[in-house]
Formats: sequence, structure tokens, C-alpha cells
Amino acid sequence: MINFDKDIETITPFLRQYDFLIAETYKDFVKYESEHTEISVGYDNRDHNYFTLIGSKTDDSISLDAVNLRDVFAYDVEIFIKKPFVTFFINFFSTKGLDILNGDLTKFNELKRNREERAMRYSKELIEKQNLKAADNAWSVNNYSDFIRYLDLVNRSNLPESYELKYSIAKDKLSN
Repeated sequence: MINFDKDIETITPFLRQYDFLIAETYKDFVKYESEHTEISVGYDNRDHNYFTLIGSKTDDSISLDAVNLRDVFAYDVEIFIKKPFVTFFINFFSTKGLDILNGDLTKFNELKRNREERAMRYSKELIEKQNLKAADNAWSVNNYSDFIRYLDLVNRSNLPESYELKYSIAKDKLSN
């Protein structure tokens, strides 16, 4: 059982040491601000999870998650996953996230790049899956030209060998 207000009572004095003040509060959500940085802490009752958003006052906030904690901050994700939220929060911002508290937004810029790279990878994977599905559909109706066209749009090196065999068969069928 979480006690959001009690957790905030622990986090607030910690952040005040770094000149953060409470800027907004809602049910299960608090936004802290310093001169250049914003940190929001909330609890999602649907997912039963805490979340932390960090950002500059002039840009979007980014959610801290296991991937960007590992990739951007080289943080021990086991602490994020297994420890109580307040323990994680204070540990992270006392160590790997300390620069953020001190107003250095270098890591925030790395977070933005990480978010963009993840979005691009996700989009690329989604497009590859769509093209592969279209190729499979074309194959199932003997539309070999579309099969080849869609398969040419994916990274075939990661596909099972059966696709290379089908690709050869489609090429042969079109050349006859």
C-alpha cells in the first residue's frame, strides 16, 4: 500500500536542499521547480506505479524509465525496479542524477536524444513488421512482384532462411 503524501514528505526536504520548490500539486502528483529544472513525481493508480518526469523549464519533460536510466545514466536498474520508490528517488538523484539537481541539463539533452532514438527504432521496427506482413500477404496470393517489393524494404539478414528461398522462387516466377 502506498502513501503518496508520506513519500512526498520525504522527497520534498531532499529536493529543497537543491533549491527546488513545489510549483504544483494535484492528487498523487507534485511538480518541483528550481531555477532551470523541473522534476515531477506522481503515482498512477491504474498501473500502481510511481513515475518521475524531469526536464528543463523551457522544454518537455521526459519520464525516467529502466531503459533510459540504464542507457543514459548507467544507473543500476535493479534499484529502480526492486527498491521502494523513495529509496530509488533519493539514491538516483544523490548519485547519477545529481547533475540534474545542480542545474546541469547535459543529461536531459542525452535523455531527449535517447527518447528520439527509441522512437525512431520503434517506428522502423513497426514499418518493417508492416512490410513483412504485406510481403506474406502478397506471397499467399502469388503476387510475386509485391512480395519482392515489400521484402526489399526490410532487413532480410534477420529473417529466417525460408524468406530467402521464397525470394528466389518469386524472382524465378517473375523471370519466366
